[in-house]
Amino acid sequence: MIPAFQRLTKAIHRHLGDSDGLLRGAAPAHRMVVDRDVQLVDREGNVYVAEVTVWINNADAPVPGDAVTLDGLAYKLDTRVDDDGYSTRFVAVRTS
Repeated sequence: MIPAFQRLTKAIHRHLGDSDGLLRGAAPAHRMVVDRDVQLVDREGNVYVAEVTVWINNADAPVPGDAVTLDGLAYKLDTRVDDDGYSTRFVAVRTS
């Protein structure tokens, strides 16, 4: 069953992903899914809006602090928000 979920994650990222995104200065093996102006809830129940969040396939081994380029702008992966075992969602913070 796990390979089926891996294929599903790849298909979603391929269909919805941003083909122009760079991870650590190079094109990742899988497309990243970028969401803008996302409402999130922290552990204490406080609601906040993240300007940019990025879903990255776990096969690309994303970690907080990695450099990401989206639409020609530099970002840094900051807080890990979600991890479904196949892809990880990070809040991306603009660095330039």
